[in-house]
Amino acid sequence: MYIDILILSQILNGPKHGYEIKRNIERALGGNIAVNNNMLYPGLKRFEDGGIVRKVVVAQKGKPSRTVYHATQAAKKQLKKLIVDFPAGQAGHPKEFFTRAIFLGMLTPPERRRILAVRKVSLEKQAGLIDAVRGKPPAGRDRYFRLFMDFVGQRIKHEILWISKLENVR
Repeated sequence: MYIDILILSQILNGPKHGYEIKRNIERALGGNIAVNNNMLYPGLKRFEDGGIVRKVVVAQKGKPSRTVYHATQAAKKQLKKLIVDFPAGQAGHPKEFFTRAIFLGMLTPPERRRILAVRKVSLEKQAGLIDAVRGKPPAGRDRYFRLFMDFVGQRIKHEILWISKLENVR
């Protein structure tokens, strides 16, 4: 899941407390992904239970203690495993793909090609569905619906072209 990739990548950049992880993710992605506590803390707990991170409670003078998360030796290997694990069922979700796209440089060429191919197949299926709807719009749909479908179709075609460029990056 994309949120686990983002959380773990933050901790690998240095020990952090929960709010700092959340804030850094949101800033790094220009506010395009909101991280809530129901996403963050269960992920941290899974990583802690799996030995991927360890938490340290740090006392603060005049304030409540703060829990800081540290990466273990297994964290980098786990991050790569999360990135590479990209089933076809997740390929249609932009957040899942774009999160992995951020980290393509960490992967081997075959791993990169597989992720890009899985996303491309998903986009091609989406494009086919959009084309079918544009060819026979449901009854009662107005021009805004058609304009929207045109926009979505163009966005998908543009992303397919972009993926084709990424496939050729060495």
